Amino acid sequence: MVKTKKLKDAGRVYVYSGRDATELFSLPSEQITGGNKGDWFGYSVAGADIDNDGFSDIIVGAPRWDVPKSGAQKAMKDAGRVYVFSGQTGRLMDAVSIKGTAAGDNLGFSVARAGLVNADTNADVIIGIPRADIVSSTNGKLLRDAGRTLVCSGASLAAGTACDTSTALFKVDGNTAGDRLGLAVAGAGDVDGDGRDDVVIGLPKMIHRPTKKMLARQSFIPVLQVRSGHG
Repeated sequence: MVKTKKLKDAGRVYVYSGRDATELFSLPSEQITGGNKGDWFGYSVAGADIDNDGFSDIIVGAPRWDVPKSGAQKAMKDAGRVYVFSGQTGRLMDAVSIKGTAAGDNLGFSVARAGLVNADTNADVIIGIPRADIVSSTNGKLLRDAGRTLVCSGASLAAGTACDTSTALFKVDGNTAGDRLGLAVAGAGDVDGDGRDDVVIGLPKMIHRPTKKMLARQSFIPVLQVRSGHG
C-alpha cells in the first residue's frame, strides 16, 4: 500500500454544475507542480474565459505559496501565486504565470473576472496583492503592506505572457502603509459608459480622518476605489 503525503492547508477547489449541483471536477493542489502544505490553494476563486474558447476558465489564488529556491533565486515565503485551469478540460494551463515577486506579498489573496477591460473578446482578470510593499512616488519611502492590484489581459495570459507590473493592462498601488489595497477586488461592469469594463478595489485598512462635521453626524464612510478600464 502506497502512503500519500498529507499536505496540511494545501487546499482544493471543486467546480459544480449550475444546472443540478453535480461536481464537474475538482482541482487538488497536491497534483500541481510547486503545490505545498500551507499554500492556501483556493482561498480565492473566479471564472473568466481568458482564451475565448467559449468555456469559462477557473482562476484560483494560492496567497501563501512560497517561491522555491532555485539557483540564484532565493526562496520567498508567502509570495503567492494564481493558477488558471481550462474550463473545457479542467487541466492546468501551464503557460499562465502569475506569481508574487517578494516574500509576504500574498498575491492571489483575491481574484476576479475583470470583464472586457481592453475591449477585446478575451475576459481579463484582476488580482489583489494586499501585502505588497510599495515605494512612494512622492518621497521614495517604503510603504509596508500598502497593497497592489494588477489587471491582467486574458489574451496575454492565454498566450503565455507573465502578468506583472510591466505587462499588466494597469496596476493600482496603495499610497499609505497598511492600506492593504486589494484585499477585495471585483469587476464592476461599464460604470462610466465608455465601452470598457471597470473594476472595484477594496482598501479595508485605510485610515480615515473625519472632519468634526462627519463625527457630529456619526458618519461611516466605507473605502473602495472604482477604476476605469482605461487605467
